[in-house]
Amino acid sequence: MSEELTDRLDEFIRNNYYKDLLTAVHQGENFIIVDFSRLDMFDPLIADRLLEYPDEVLSAFDAALSRIETGHKIKIHIRNLPERNNIRIRYLRADHINKFITIEGIVRSVTEVKPQIYEAIYECPECNSKISVP
Repeated sequence: MSEELTDRLDEFIRNNYYKDLLTAVHQGENFIIVDFSRLDMFDPLIADRLLEYPDEVLSAFDAALSRIETGHKIKIHIRNLPERNNIRIRYLRADHINKFITIEGIVRSVTEVKPQIYEAIYECPECNSKISVP
């Protein structure tokens, strides 16, 4: 992750989403929604990089957000990706791995999540000792 990328994203957040960031912190939310088209207007190279190398750019977003003193850990949610990144499930291929894409789908069935706990670890708040229960 380059420092230059983090600097540009810091500038982008401060210029475009600083009020949203403060509102999210005030309301106790842990994310802000960033419109891809605004990022593309701000810096098309970063927008293209987000589509091709999302891990790098999202890490830089996290680093830029950590520079802004809010007292909370805030994440970025991206919306309005370009139409070319909207992939139908039947056309999903290996070349889409590690790319930023959108997929539309219809939920046909929903079941309750049944967590499976293999081992529970309890920590004493006073002495910090841990007890493991299979």
